[in-house]
Amino acid sequence: MKNLIFPIVITFLVIMTNSCRLTDDRESKVREFLSERITSESQGALKLETFTKTNGYEQDGMGMKMYVLEWQADILTQKEIWKGGNPLEGYWQSFGVMSKKPGFWDSYIAGGSTKHFGIDAKIRLTGESNLMKTEQGWRVEGLSVKTSQILSTGSNSNSQSTSTPPEKKVPFNQSDANARQILLGKWYGTIGKKNFSLSLETIGGGQISGYNIAGKNQRPISGSYSFYNDGRICSMELKEPGDDKWDGTFKIEMEVYSDDWAGTGTWKAYSGQLSNPVSISRRPPDNPNDFITPTNSSNDGDKFIGVWVNSNNDQVKISKSGKIYKVAYQPDEDEIFDFEAPYKNGTIKCPFGQDNRDTIVFSLVGNQLKFVGDWNGSYPGPETYLFNKK
Repeated sequence: MKNLIFPIVITFLVIMTNSCRLTDDRESKVREFLSERITSESQGALKLETFTKTNGYEQDGMGMKMYVLEWQADILTQKEIWKGGNPLEGYWQSFGVMSKKPGFWDSYIAGGSTKHFGIDAKIRLTGESNLMKTEQGWRVEGLSVKTSQILSTGSNSNSQSTSTPPEKKVPFNQSDANARQILLGKWYGTIGKKNFSLSLETIGGGQISGYNIAGKNQRPISGSYSFYNDGRICSMELKEPGDDKWDGTFKIEMEVYSDDWAGTGTWKAYSGQLSNPVSISRRPPDNPNDFITPTNSSNDGDKFIGVWVNSNNDQVKISKSGKIYKVAYQPDEDEIFDFEAPYKNGTIKCPFGQDNRDTIVFSLVGNQLKFVGDWNGSYPGPETYLFNKK
């Protein structure tokens, strides 16, 4: 009998060890899976720096038992990169990157917008992975990124140093449809030290018009635009009418699809008595109150309804013009998306995306605003967010 005890104990320990191994290696399996994806898809431009399990639970799906592991990870750039994506669908559903600044079509194909990162930039991701228990251990069946946070943008490589000669401008024949998508809408900026906004409303055949507001002074503008270097650079010359002593001309050049869609230039009075540097961007001013201030007394006569904010500090501002509601959606301190739609059955349904195939529905319920984004199957969804009124 004593001779049988020892083999039984050994067998029991082996079983327990294997059982523990199946449980304990889930975190390492996901870490290895994520690390390989990051390195492979980025072709070595990114690497996984840290990985931590934050939670885990069992889940039944389609007759199979799965284990869902929630995680947090920090990734580092190994060289200067440009990352495609957009604020709604996110930038990190894949880890493919570009090593050169993309042109218009490259940016469009990559998701519509690009973010620039220097060497040693750090991005924090959270996500979850599904694991299946097999006879040979745990196997990762899927991985998704839920949130991202830029901890640092890194430093530029030598190729972007100030000693690099300026890029030669080569004219590019941009279509009116693409020009409208890029230029129309509201821009924010400064003239000298004064904040101003630039609203571009009509475009076609190289001509553009709209108005600008500096302080309480609104002036119409019209002029011309040109694209260069595969559509990456746009130059505009915008003239005020000249019937005011402080009217003048804007000359602005911008980097299309840059991090902030930013441009710089000059404004010079026709009188020649005043000239100031100008900067514009899709990003609103640093002072958030410039974005959320009620606009009952604004020149466009819109009635201010309110501003709502969610836990990610995304903002939605709603105003009303006649029977049409105007929605300004600012996700994650990125560019602002403007929508106009009627208010029906408690909702504002806004078409969005290519050919307006996607929709965003805003529902007003008391002091809360419900956001539902349906991306027509191009992204797991629909996505739902709740905003609280400020």
